[in-house]
Amino acid sequence: MNSKEKLERLNCIVKMRRGGATYAEIAKEFNLSVERVRQIIQKYNESARNPLVNCNHVRPPDPEVTKRREKVAELCRAGKTYKDICTALGISISVATQDLRVYNELHQEKLKPKSIFYAHLDVAERRKKIMELCNLGLSRKEIAKRLKISENLVLQDIFINRQGNIMSSNTQLHDYIDEADKKEIVKLKKQGMSILDIANKYDVNTGRICIILKEFGCK
Repeated sequence: MNSKEKLERLNCIVKMRRGGATYAEIAKEFNLSVERVRQIIQKYNESARNPLVNCNHVRPPDPEVTKRREKVAELCRAGKTYKDICTALGISISVATQDLRVYNELHQEKLKPKSIFYAHLDVAERRKKIMELCNLGLSRKEIAKRLKISENLVLQDIFINRQGNIMSSNTQLHDYIDEADKKEIVKLKKQGMSILDIANKYDVNTGRICIILKEFGCK
């Protein structure tokens, strides 16, 4: 997108915002993320003589939304997790996150839900923990399950660790299976169980099962 197109888009976004459109409505109109729309408007406010935050034409907040945000903040103060908040109010985690962010901005607070997941703890500590588990031979699924995070986050942290030379580039994720399990896998295959079923049973990929069967001369 060239400078002229960006300026035209900015003018349209400003016009929509002055007309009372929400970030979500603007984002949908221009195929942008809500966060990107927020950044564009923030940048405009920093340089404009008539910032949108002071515009009288911006739609006032919905009383029900305001009430919900206050409830999210109240549960947050009570030490609840995002899961607890979402369950109690019947909302998604994205709505809860946005409500808390807006509430913090409006009231100049820094409320954060209680977290029970490694994903929300100190990033450096999480990456260190992943490195330790990887070196122990745990698989991506095993690490994700133990730390209660997604498999994609495990891969992302491993990549970042390697980029920062924290983890050797030769370190690989293993589908860790002990000798007793290997013998059981061979036994199950001889009994007629499919490789896919065996892989699902041990929560590993089919390639790992094939390697084990080949080690024991089982086809």
